[in-house]
This record gives sequence, C-alpha cells and structure tokens, in this order.
Amino acid sequence: QKAQNDGYFNQASEGYKKFVKQYPRDERASWALIQVGDLQVQQSLERDAIATFGQVIREYPLSMDARLARVRLSQISEAVLEGVREIAKSATAEEDRMKALWEIGEIYLAMEDFKQSAVAFQDVKRVATQESWRKKASTKLADTVEARIRSGEAVTPVPNEGEWLEIAQLAEVAE
Repeated sequence: QKAQNDGYFNQASEGYKKFVKQYPRDERASWALIQVGDLQVQQSLERDAIATFGQVIREYPLSMDARLARVRLSQISEAVLEGVREIAKSATAEEDRMKALWEIGEIYLAMEDFKQSAVAFQDVKRVATQESWRKKASTKLADTVEARIRSGEAVTPVPNEGEWLEIAQLAEVAE
C-alpha cells in the first residue's frame, strides 16, 4: 500500500497481484484485487480493470468486495462499451470489427450479463466471413451458456434470436 500511496502504481499493482496469487483464500484477497482494478482505472487501463473487477465477482461472489466490484464495473463499463461499439460500427476491416464485437461480448460476460454477451458473440458468428471467427464464437456461446447455468440463471432464449434457442438446447443436453 505504501507503493500505491507514493505513486508507484505498477509496483503496487504487482504487489497486490502477488498477494492474491500466494493467498487466494485470504479474506483480503478480494480487497487486493479491488485495489488492482482501481489502480488500472487510474492508469487509464479500463479494459484491464473490467477484467479485474469481473475476477473479483467470479472468485469472491459472496464478499463485500464483490458488491464494490459490481459498482466499479458498471461505472467504467458503459463508457468502454460505447467506445468499442463505435469502433465496431466504423471499422472498415473485418478483423477490427470482429475484435470490437468480441470485446463487447467479453465486457458483458465480465458484468455477468449473459444475454447481451451471447448476442455479441452471435453477431461475431453471423457477420464473420472467416471460419476461425465463427468457430471461436460458437465455442464462446457454449461457454456463455455454461456460465449462465453455473450462475443459477435460467437459460431462456433471447427474443428474436433463433440461434440462442439452439444454444439453449445444447445447454439442456449438458445438464
């Protein structure tokens, strides 16, 4: 914490990460990750912060820090999402558009918004001309369904998304 107070953000972040790696079950581990996320925001590394706050929510869901992570995540994710959506709309190269759509799906996944995440990955699968992107999107859709099932959320189709019905049927087989 001294490194953080003295302005050595990278050193502080690495120290917090090292603590979490060495003591993942310590009650302060989730707090340490919150510190990492906050430092990432201070350094304009919002995308990294989204992943870090998502990690707190996934790995320490019952902690008070998970509640704080959800607040922080909602604060920064909308701004990042808006920027990524603009990139997806204006991208002229398919690779750039696919990366932007993929990132949208990952952000929603970190926020545990499984329906919006699935829609973004469906967009990748629907729009991509490269088979590698379509395969990757299919796999990520199945992973999204699994995450949704693990969260206890019922698997229901996204309105007007026939493919989600197909994915939901796959999930029923997996159960």
